[in-house]
Amino acid sequence: MNGVGKYRVVFEGSPITGVGFRVFLHDIAEYLGFKRFSARNIGVDKVEILIECSRDDVDRFIKYVKSDIPERVNIRSVPIEEYNGSIPDIESSYRLLISSSWIR
Repeated sequence: MNGVGKYRVVFEGSPITGVGFRVFLHDIAEYLGFKRFSARNIGVDKVEILIECSRDDVDRFIKYVKSDIPERVNIRSVPIEEYNGSIPDIESSYRLLISSSWIR
């Protein structure tokens, strides 16, 4: 197992926005015990997540997402890169996600 790092992961696919995918990702991150995590839409066909964990845990997260993905979501690619910025705690990120959905 490798050490803790920060990663930017982008799920690219269709449809991927407007179908509850970010909430789905948050639920998995919470289930796996991640403390720092956020998810946001980028355009109409990408969701970016920022996550703090080991690289092994990133791979485990992606594998879990792909094994339980909602039927209507089609993932084309999942690029991963190291990230140097800040990542909010998962509770704050989830509150922001929920409050932003009320605004719509």
